[in-house]
Order: sequence, then structure tokens, then C-alpha cells
Amino acid sequence: MSRFVKGLSKGPIDLQSLVNRPLSAAQALQQQESTTIQLSGRWHKDKSQSDSMQDACDVVELKWVLRRALAILNTLQIEDTPDHFRTIIKAGGIMDVVEQYPWTGQEQRHNRRDKRSGHHFGKIVKTDSGPAIV
Repeated sequence: MSRFVKGLSKGPIDLQSLVNRPLSAAQALQQQESTTIQLSGRWHKDKSQSDSMQDACDVVELKWVLRRALAILNTLQIEDTPDHFRTIIKAGGIMDVVEQYPWTGQEQRHNRRDKRSGHHFGKIVKTDSGPAIV
């Protein structure tokens, strides 16, 4: 499953499974030339460029209803401010997941993304290739 997390730690130019819309040719060129990774914005999943989630669902024994919600997962919204890094994963209102991490590096507690009981803990750190949630 590390390949899914690894893909999210890269800049938008490297993410083949997400397409930031609308993006003009001039904006794309400027984004490529920029040395600062800017992830803020709304990203739409390009299913034709995405890996199957079947193996990941099998590993965590995800129930049928949640697998259907994953099938309509289509939007990732990222808000990168000087104070925090927030992700909002949209699945048509059925399985939306909001997580926010302060840039202080303080560990945060969030509900499980698969909507089962329990929590997970994470913090955000800056890396050479951009922010990474660990």
C-alpha cells in the first residue's frame, strides 16, 4: 500500500492519477518551472490513469458499501496555508474525509478513513519533495 501514500507526497506535475482543472498552458509551464511545490487547489481523479484500489480494499477487508463509495471517489481538495495543511477527500458526500495538520508538527488524531470505529494519528513534515503526512 505504500505506493498510494508515496504518490501523494509528490508535486502535482508528478501525479499522473490527478488532474488539476482548469489549467492553461501558461499556468502549466509556470508550475513546471516553479521550484516551490504548490499543492493548494481542487484535484479531480482521472480514473483512466489511476491504479485499481482492489488490492488495498482486499487487504483491509473493506465492506461492499465502502467499496462503492471508493468507486465514486473523485475529488481531492488541498489547502496549504502558513498555519496548516488540510485535505478534503470527496466521494459524492457518501464518504467525505477531512483531515487537518498544523505545520508545528504536532500529532493530530482523526477518525479512520474507512469509517470503521477507531482513530489514526498523523503529523505533517516538510521534505525536499514537498509535504508528507506521516
